[in-house]
Amino acid sequence: MAFMRPLGMIARSMPSQSTSPAVLCHTDRGFRHVGMTIAWQPGEMPQHVPARTGTICVRPIDRRTLSTQQYPPFHSVASVMSMKTLRGLLLLALPLALSGCHTVLMSPSGDVALQQRNLIITSFVLMMLIVVPVIVASLVFAWRYRASNQKAHYDPDWDHSTIVELMIWSAPLLIIIALGAITWVSTHKLDPYRPLDRIAAGKVVPVGVQPLQVDVVALDWKWLFIYPEQNIAVVNEMAAPVDRPIHFNLTASTVMNSFFIPALAGQIYAMPGMQTTLQAVINKPGDYWGMSANYSGAGFSYMNFTFHGMSEDDFNKWVAQAKSHGDTLDHATYAALEAPSEKNPVHYYGSVAPGLYASILNRCVQPGPSCMNMLRMPGPSGGDETSASSGGHAAMPMAHPQ
Repeated sequence: MAFMRPLGMIARSMPSQSTSPAVLCHTDRGFRHVGMTIAWQPGEMPQHVPARTGTICVRPIDRRTLSTQQYPPFHSVASVMSMKTLRGLLLLALPLALSGCHTVLMSPSGDVALQQRNLIITSFVLMMLIVVPVIVASLVFAWRYRASNQKAHYDPDWDHSTIVELMIWSAPLLIIIALGAITWVSTHKLDPYRPLDRIAAGKVVPVGVQPLQVDVVALDWKWLFIYPEQNIAVVNEMAAPVDRPIHFNLTASTVMNSFFIPALAGQIYAMPGMQTTLQAVINKPGDYWGMSANYSGAGFSYMNFTFHGMSEDDFNKWVAQAKSHGDTLDHATYAALEAPSEKNPVHYYGSVAPGLYASILNRCVQPGPSCMNMLRMPGPSGGDETSASSGGHAAMPMAHPQ
């Protein structure tokens, strides 16, 4: 193979005993037609061939021996440059595309989610107080003490500085203390089991206002919402009045799931045979996306629902609409609904059988060995055993210490 010279050198003229027509040059990207005539001695390979900018010719190829089946197609320099240009334009367009995203976690509509958002921002800023200076200092030190900088002070015997030690230990320690204090306060203040003491910043819960109770059941693969006060139930849709506290009781039918409305509050798990609780409030009317945040099987991707935040009058109309449906959610209907299914449409039940949620919670919809009401519990005196009441939650383990 010919020895390659740097690109752009002028070819040495050869005696003109033999001339070649336009030359095909083998390059790192295939074969390219240079489009010029060069001369060389018969049987002698030229050391280099002048080519267009960006192409290095290794050896000339006779056009008659070129076969499309033998050699791959060549991508021109222009096409390569166009690909690079396209990638650059895509990178420039990425921020524009992301600007259209609705970052609901950073702009929630519920007071609990808003407090959680503020906690994220505060923690992030505190951590950046350490991260950013360390990154900047690393770049500055690398540049200042580079090998070519003869003006930088060189001290090979340096091994300790009290000031530096104080800086690298005291600053992170203060940040950790601040983060620990914030986390301690927020963990108790935003406890999902703790009743709300405010519905918005500077706005306490009005005296006499009772939370809206909603019993939530995670099914395969749909959500069931039971409103005990209104005596209705809805599949894959729920609603609540604006600025009224909401008390969620959550359980699951088969596997553990996670209930999450990003605009309302943080996620909380729902587990079979156990009950978890979530306190929240919505402050702005609108339609919000709810989902399952824990993989639960084949239909997990479709386990979504719509949460409506609305005025008190609109909520009453929504309840009346649900009551207008004649379906009753009793034990038999629930047993059929519990079967795994995907992409379930919204369905309203105008009435709910008494004690249905307690039966679901205690796994007693269909009597059997899994029913916790059949378990024998020690009596009040520690002697005789009694059965758990089917109407209460005595047999139901709590997922939170009382």
